[in-house]
Amino acid sequence: MKIKVTIERFNDYLERGVLAILNSLLAIELVKDFGLPQMYEYALVPFAVIITVVIPFFMTSFISVLYVSATIYNTLAQHALALYQGYLHVFLLVVLGILLPVIVELKYKSLQAFIGINSIVAYTAFPASALFLFAGISEKRSVLINSISSLPLVIWMIYPNFVEPPIYRISLAIALVIAGAAIMGLKKAFSPIGAALPTVALYYVVPSLSVSQVIDVTFLAVTINIVPMILEFQEKRSIERSEFELLRNSLNSSMEEAIISLQRLSKVDNERLSSLASKSLDLLTSLYNDLSKCNERKCTEEVSLKFSREKEEIERQIDDELFKVIVQFNEKAKKLRKLNLPLGEVSIGERKFTLNSSGVDYVYSVFSSISLSLDSAVKSLNETAKSLNQIFGTNFNLLLSKNIDKMLETSEALLNREVVDRMKCLIEIEKDILVKLNDNSITQLKLKLVRDLNLIDLDNVTFYEVNQLVAATREINKVIDSEVTKISSIGTNGILPPFLVEKILNARNKLQKSLESAKSLYDKFSEFLASIDEVNEVLDILSKKEALRDLFGLIESNSQQIISTLSKDSCISVSDMGIDESFSPYVIYWLQSKGLNVRKVKSSICLS
Repeated sequence: MKIKVTIERFNDYLERGVLAILNSLLAIELVKDFGLPQMYEYALVPFAVIITVVIPFFMTSFISVLYVSATIYNTLAQHALALYQGYLHVFLLVVLGILLPVIVELKYKSLQAFIGINSIVAYTAFPASALFLFAGISEKRSVLINSISSLPLVIWMIYPNFVEPPIYRISLAIALVIAGAAIMGLKKAFSPIGAALPTVALYYVVPSLSVSQVIDVTFLAVTINIVPMILEFQEKRSIERSEFELLRNSLNSSMEEAIISLQRLSKVDNERLSSLASKSLDLLTSLYNDLSKCNERKCTEEVSLKFSREKEEIERQIDDELFKVIVQFNEKAKKLRKLNLPLGEVSIGERKFTLNSSGVDYVYSVFSSISLSLDSAVKSLNETAKSLNQIFGTNFNLLLSKNIDKMLETSEALLNREVVDRMKCLIEIEKDILVKLNDNSITQLKLKLVRDLNLIDLDNVTFYEVNQLVAATREINKVIDSEVTKISSIGTNGILPPFLVEKILNARNKLQKSLESAKSLYDKFSEFLASIDEVNEVLDILSKKEALRDLFGLIESNSQQIISTLSKDSCISVSDMGIDESFSPYVIYWLQSKGLNVRKVKSSICLS
């Protein structure tokens, strides 16, 4: 954690700084002890400071071991001390002054114990070093490390250069020092109080220290113990502020994304979904305004909780509504597909709707799929309606919007029983036209169209059958138009006699007039069927135009004989005249044009 790193860094800087001072003092004393010239002090002291700052364990261990070893030597050399006191002192110096600090550093990566022992051994030459006695145990590391690191201070209690206090006082002092170090190792607000315990021990066990020195030592210990708390507090505030800003910014971004998504959804082509999005937009906009007023984490968290609940509810409602839209569309589309309208099915997404850009894109993709599907269906339906209006003269309204309910209504109207009955009648009329129309040039086409009409099943009518009928009707209409064009193309260039030309013109004019008055293809076909005999007759004349010219030439050249025979016998055989019987009607037309009232009797033409 960042706070822990900050405290550890402070402890590291503290140890390097304090040990740089103590090591420089010990270096000066070592120069004196070894009888070296004073000039070595100027070189050794900066060297000790620099190396301590850069490699604290190496320099501290070297100087401490060297100085403590010198102290041990001096202790053993002092004959004034009782033997057991000297050896006890040496034992404590070796164990607590050398081994323990090294072990603490190697195991816990802490130089606290070195600060304690170096402060003690430097005190003889530099009394001011007592200021750092509690500097090591004032660090906020842990109860265990602080307690172990306080043990070198035990040496201070029985140092031979001071007045020896009673054993119970020494024991109490040791207990107070360890307890105080343990308390200061706690990462609690009350831990600086722990400095009072070693202060009491110092005051009563080491009478050589003045009150001001004791106060200074205590003040420094309290300061060192408080500084991490201050750093921790500041770092905690900084982290909380950063977390608050992060939470606020994240929430702000989430709300903005949700609001933008709802703004897009409010424009979707669905009234219920659009209305739901608009209401939700007002709600989230209000929460967004509340967030802008929040300057505390608690307020922001409350808004965040409300936003999460509202967002979840909005997503659920939109997801439910979208599901209904898809299901309803698919159900109605299925009905229209049964009528052979081209409508696809919209698939339901596997994941639930989320109020973000991808979620809105999915909604739009659903409505886009529906719209594309409806486009082709509406186009097909309108084309069918136009065709039926043209065929039957009906007035089916065209769809102006892509509304599937309107499509169902229009489909029912286009396929109702009355329309189907008229379709059946139309098919019968069309069949009659094709069967009765005598035009050998389109025999194959007529057979194909009759076959197509026979395949149309109007008992289970769908738009497939309707479109079949529409296609066949258009082809038949082309046939009729072609036949009318043929009739209209017969000229009066002298090939045919005037009476026959007049007959053709009368038939043509009558047909054109009846067809022009037709308001629908149904009426047109009915009129054409009613005039089918005249049409066939004209077509027959057209097909025999050259033969008729020869026929009438032959008749004209034998007109007196024909009329004489007919007057004498009342009948005349067409075959006896050398004329094919199929031309009998035209012989009758010629005789009628001469004022004779004749009729065909079997294979002869007789006077009426």
